[in-house]
Amino acid sequence: MTTPQTPLSLDELPGPRGLPLIGNVFDIDTADPLGGFVRMAEEYGPIFKLATPGGVRLLVSGPELVDEVCDDARFDKKVTGACRTCARGPRGRGCSPPTPKTPCGPARTTSS
Repeated sequence: MTTPQTPLSLDELPGPRGLPLIGNVFDIDTADPLGGFVRMAEEYGPIFKLATPGGVRLLVSGPELVDEVCDDARFDKKVTGACRTCARGPRGRGCSPPTPKTPCGPARTTSS
């Protein structure tokens, strides 16, 4: 049994079982990705993992958890090449304006 004092390891986090090399590529609903992630959160809980060819991705759901993860005062986020892709999107979707800590803006991909 885990408590807040004994965090889960990455291997212990719930999520759909992936296939070798491609992970959970076929578990992602390409017609309705957000709806698919909502359904996964209903099945696996508010924190779950997906394996992708690029590595394991952790997903959080619910306003309280998203607010906690997006708290810039508590977490320093590493922004990498995805920021270039993010910056090409429509304003208000993806990276926010630059700050001294994050030249391309804090990394956020939340939805309302």
